[in-house]
Amino acid sequence: MVQTVRALLVCDCWCRMNEKVVDRYKDKADILSLPLSYPIWNNPEIVESITACAQMLRSLHRWNEILVIGHEPSGVAAAHQVFSQTFRGLVAVDSERLRTERLAPKEPVHFLAACSDFRYQHALQSYVEGYVGERTCVLQTPSPVKRFVEHRTRPIMLQLLNYMASRCSLTSFSLFNHLDCGGFGGSSSFEGREVEEETNRHFLLGAQRLIEEHVPECIFRMSDIFDTPYAAYAPRAEIAQAP
Repeated sequence: MVQTVRALLVCDCWCRMNEKVVDRYKDKADILSLPLSYPIWNNPEIVESITACAQMLRSLHRWNEILVIGHEPSGVAAAHQVFSQTFRGLVAVDSERLRTERLAPKEPVHFLAACSDFRYQHALQSYVEGYVGERTCVLQTPSPVKRFVEHRTRPIMLQLLNYMASRCSLTSFSLFNHLDCGGFGGSSSFEGREVEEETNRHFLLGAQRLIEEHVPECIFRMSDIFDTPYAAYAPRAEIAQAP
């Protein structure tokens, strides 16, 4: 069933939401969290992939606004231009921005990949606030663990990961997906919850192994499946201590 939410937020993966944006869009927005630096918008394959992600999310959730939020003016302007070409009349730039501080070169950062789905943003935020002690770089697309594993989308995800690793020191990482994910066709695509969870675990493990192979200095922290919409995160898996 198509659900309606307020907006798609296109956010810089190094930014932290300001309180006004959180209050305005809490549980009402899908999120694409990406490195909004200018170089990625010069790559036609990345642009095509990101635009396709946005189109998929709109087909599922029917938002009618895109808000581009970041702290690098050139990256924000490039993202605004890209999305305006596909979603005419829907795109705006947040005038308040997210934060003014910049990431220090090679600053230790925890990498986190999770789905864009609006129903699980509270779970993701509560995990970061409750279980991650260091700065966090968040990559959010529709089912990123699936996109890391599948051959068609893997090169794009690795390019984004490479760019993030070039900007900071990725010291640890966590991976999340959720039940009823549109990237898998929703829960109705599976013959029961057990099969759905097994499929999610398969892709979580595949993404974990790929990241460990690709960025060996980045230590696996945990992976899990969000199963309760709009709720704070309650761990179902063991959470490793920060290295």
